[in-house]
Amino acid sequence: MDFYWPVLRLVVETDGLRYHRTAPQQSKDNIRDQRHAARGLIVLRFSHAQVVFEAESVVATLRAVMRRQRPTL
Repeated sequence: MDFYWPVLRLVVETDGLRYHRTAPQQSKDNIRDQRHAARGLIVLRFSHAQVVFEAESVVATLRAVMRRQRPTL
């Protein structure tokens, strides 16, 4: 996993073409996402292009999910 916030139960994966291009690589990613989901984690995936060219949208998505997941103290 690229980023993990345990308190928020949030996993973020950033997918570049180097390691996420082929069907076997994508299948491995899917299995990992399913295992995270089975543990009650939220998994968000962002492509390299999203991170580089749509950073505001990525940040807005992360903020929205983090607000929703923030534990009540």
